[in-house]
Amino acid sequence: MILRFLIQLAPIDVPRLADAHIDSHALAFELALALLSALLVGGLNGFQVLRRSPRDVLSDAARTSAGPSRPRLRSTLVIGQVALAVILVSSAGLMLRTFANLSSVNSGYQPDHVLYAVNVLPPSRYPTPESTALFYKKVLDLLRVAQGIESAAASTGFPLVGQYSSTKVRSADLVNPDNKAEVTADVNLVSPGYLETMGVQLLSGRTIRETDTANTAQVAVIDETLAKRLWPDQDPLGKLINTGDPAKPIWRQVAGVHCRNPQHLPRKDRPA
Repeated sequence: MILRFLIQLAPIDVPRLADAHIDSHALAFELALALLSALLVGGLNGFQVLRRSPRDVLSDAARTSAGPSRPRLRSTLVIGQVALAVILVSSAGLMLRTFANLSSVNSGYQPDHVLYAVNVLPPSRYPTPESTALFYKKVLDLLRVAQGIESAAASTGFPLVGQYSSTKVRSADLVNPDNKAEVTADVNLVSPGYLETMGVQLLSGRTIRETDTANTAQVAVIDETLAKRLWPDQDPLGKLINTGDPAKPIWRQVAGVHCRNPQHLPRKDRPA
């Protein structure tokens, strides 16, 4: 109940938000750790009290005559606090280093000078896929002629943000090393010009075109990882894949393959 409430409060572009859940093993470990800490601290204090007589415990003089046990306990606590502080500072440094490394990695997209916006259309006004596609086509036509905009496109998800739909991608060929015809992958529906807008670099084939409509053969552009999983040592262009119901497959022809992690390709700066 609380988790669902927190998910509703979170922004919709948090990656994998729908998959968030409470790990029962982690929760049990935290509860056991908290209980052990309480027993340990309480047990140490109780053990010290039991070693002394009730008269010493209730008298003010006994508090000053407790001997070196209290200084030792204080020293132990100070050492523990310093150790925890060192761990936290080290973890923060490692996190900053990881962030710096991630910022320098070529993810396959060019995020410079790219602005994205989230739009949710009401189903009552746009009940069919055709009406939704017509709406986005009108919006994109207006954006592409607007001053200062180089290109515009629409998609059901944005790289490194989320909103991707994870599904089983099935091949018409049983050529996987595991003799399986499906691989779990993230599927993103895009408009023509999306890959060019995002600066995606193709390895082979072509991108989505304006001529690729609902009345023509369905096409798809996949990354090199999926291509190697489905068709190792083969040319994926022209192969057929299905991302929907296996009982009622809608086969899409692979029209292009883009580079997933182009570390070996030169990074190009996009114009402002």
